Amino acid sequence: MSVTAAALNALSNATARFASASTDLLASVSGQSNADSGAAIAQQIEAKTQFDAGVGVVKISDEMYNALIQVGLDTSYSQNS
Repeated sequence: MSVTAAALNALSNATARFASASTDLLASVSGQSNADSGAAIAQQIEAKTQFDAGVGVVKISDEMYNALIQVGLDTSYSQNS
């Protein structure tokens, strides 16, 4: 599995975790469940942190691939000179 694919999987998981925590929070504050609203907020924060980390991995991966492409272009140019 590539780094980008793993990061996209993490983004998907974080989104699902955030949605689940949001549902729990809404049920808790509306009185529909006895769920702990503090725990639901903590889960939202954890999901946001996971999402931010996944976005960071995608950005770094993109920068690395672009740098490799540039190195390849620079090498091809200098070999032809």
